Amino acid sequence: MLGLAFLTGRPLPSPPPQALAAAAYQPRRTGRMIASLAERLAAERGAALRGCYPPAELARSLAGLGKRLLAGQQVPARAGQVWVIPQLRWAHEATRIGWDSVSRDGAGGDGTGRDTAACRPDDLAPPLDFALAGLPDWPGILVGQRLDLLLRHPAALTAPANSALAATALFGADGHAAFRGALAADLALVIPPTVPSRNPFPYRTDIAGSPSTRGSEASAVHLDPAAVAEAARVMDCPADWLIALMR
Repeated sequence: MLGLAFLTGRPLPSPPPQALAAAAYQPRRTGRMIASLAERLAAERGAALRGCYPPAELARSLAGLGKRLLAGQQVPARAGQVWVIPQLRWAHEATRIGWDSVSRDGAGGDGTGRDTAACRPDDLAPPLDFALAGLPDWPGILVGQRLDLLLRHPAALTAPANSALAATALFGADGHAAFRGALAADLALVIPPTVPSRNPFPYRTDIAGSPSTRGSEASAVHLDPAAVAEAARVMDCPADWLIALMR
């Protein structure tokens, strides 16, 4: 989740109490774990990131900030826009003005890809959250004008290549299913089970590209249902543009 916050410009998440306790008890082991996870996340998204910055730089920044978070140190509210690739900047700005993220190919309610229930072409467009090179902007720009400019922008997700880059940046090279499996495994790694579950998420997953068993005891580790519920709450927040993309 920290990696996604970097990659999308979202606020940084707070570590769960269990992770803080584990970090205080085994700081060196936790530091190695954070570095390993950061390296894996950056490597899995390298194909989408290399055109903007070296993936190794993301891994180093992720690991450093992750360690500070788990040590209870002060951190900025956000990591900064530098980590957000143009395709995800485009997705954020397009969704804010009603772009239908489910039908990005021009199949919106009015045939333009625009969610007509959420905005009107003659509404004032909100100020841009992200700088997007090559996107003109001016005071008083209307929703319809900005949408037209976005649809002609080189980073538009209407182009299959851009959509693929955005998906790789979010989920990694192995796709959405593997991402969900990896997230479940990572949560199991940092949040010990406390509540028996009739349908636990196993630490080892069978999804192609997801993590395999780590350690002799890993196959016996199961994900706390409370952790599953919290991850679902964070990931399924309605009206969040990132969740629309993830779905």
